[in-house]
Amino acid sequence: MNNEENGMSDDKKDKNSLFKYLKIIRIIILIPVVILIIWGIINGNILAVIFGVTLSFIISYPFKRKIRKEFKVKDERAYYISEKASRQTLFVFTIMTIYLGIVLDTLSYHYPQYAPVGITLNISGVVIIIIYAVFYTYNKRKYG
Repeated sequence: MNNEENGMSDDKKDKNSLFKYLKIIRIIILIPVVILIIWGIINGNILAVIFGVTLSFIISYPFKRKIRKEFKVKDERAYYISEKASRQTLFVFTIMTIYLGIVLDTLSYHYPQYAPVGITLNISGVVIIIIYAVFYTYNKRKYG
């Protein structure tokens, strides 16, 4: 049984193996950077953490660029699924933020030091909802 009968062409098979290879290489290269970040956090060295995070972006960018260039998603289902996942993540995070703010506001009667954090979380949650609603309405009108 050849590749054509399997439904996978040689070109697609080569791209899949290249994609896996790039991901593995990126992970192997980033392991020492993650160790540096963890070491910086454990030792309280903010410069090591900042350097590690910056280095991780510098290392990851060429790989991400190559992956995007080689593997462009042309299926609208992927965009639809991504949109749904993003929206659900936003809603869950916002609701958790607001509920945590309410809990901290409630605790602020006995522990007044929690009041500013609770108020900040509640305001942040409401602002996120407003920003989302504005952009959603704008994009819905613009794109249908």
